[in-house]
Amino acid sequence: MFVTALVFLGLVVAESSAQRVQYDIKTQATCTQVERGATRDCRWVAGLDMADLVIEKGRIIAYQIKWFSGKWSHWYVPGLNDISDTYNPKGRSCALSYRDNSMRRRWAVFYDHRHKFIICKPQ
Repeated sequence: MFVTALVFLGLVVAESSAQRVQYDIKTQATCTQVERGATRDCRWVAGLDMADLVIEKGRIIAYQIKWFSGKWSHWYVPGLNDISDTYNPKGRSCALSYRDNSMRRRWAVFYDHRHKFIICKPQ
């Protein structure tokens, strides 16, 4: 079998007659699904920016909320379909402070609702 290798910027790329590229995938994020009850963490309410990175140390790629009726919401994807129709009328002091009249994501209700999410964290 014919094999060539190229070392470039510390990466090894190999080509074989099967035309397969070999590379190290150990640096890919690990994704898991988490389900839990209300967090009582005010940081989830804090606007649209990076609450998932600060609180969970990873990126939430999709989530669901269990409404008080007992039914699960459809899947929300941050930045695509999760802007809440409720806003923050008053700013609040929290580890992630937020301003008067600021928008928020639907995950703000993680504060007092059961929820599940798929999160990806770096290795």
